[in-house]
Amino acid sequence: MKIHSEGLKKLYAEKYGISEAEAMRRLKEVASVVTSCLENGNDVMFPEFFNFKIRERKAKEGRNPSTGKPMTIPSTKTVVASMSASTKRKVKGIGSSV
Repeated sequence: MKIHSEGLKKLYAEKYGISEAEAMRRLKEVASVVTSCLENGNDVMFPEFFNFKIRERKAKEGRNPSTGKPMTIPSTKTVVASMSASTKRKVKGIGSSV
């Protein structure tokens, strides 16, 4: 099952006894801070949750799919999200719940 922002907002509001509007405001604030850190070149580490790291992909040679001609694919930055070890254990049922 996937939980999108609407579902996450409802769960957060129920858990903390706040309105859905307040829950969404708080979630957006956290997302804004994380995004700002990443934009400034910083990795973001939540030891009990997830880690967000910036990875630079090197330029590489490829082919234009339309023409088949060789081309250089430029380097780019991307964000990689990974679960922390404690979250992995919880998902596998090995640790206490959040």
